[in-house]
Amino acid sequence: SNWDDYVELPSQYDIHEYHLMEDFTKATSDRRKQELLLAALKGNRAFRRFKDTLIRVGLENEWYEYRYLAFIEIAKEWCKDNKIVYKTKSLGPK
Repeated sequence: SNWDDYVELPSQYDIHEYHLMEDFTKATSDRRKQELLLAALKGNRAFRRFKDTLIRVGLENEWYEYRYLAFIEIAKEWCKDNKIVYKTKSLGPK
């Protein structure tokens, strides 16, 4: 009855994770690793090959950090576009 009070969240198609993978690859400073990742992104099963290649070249942790930070930026931008205040939750003292 109050659908106007809600804003639809972006779908996986709005986020374009493939583009994040491309951007991460282009930002990779090691040319050989970059070439391997670019090759992994071509053709069918690109997501699986990309993941396997990340593990093989030792960039898995860097990718997940990059992806995490990119998702935060996407969330902030979505909130801004929808006039919603973005707040971070403190994890408490370290």
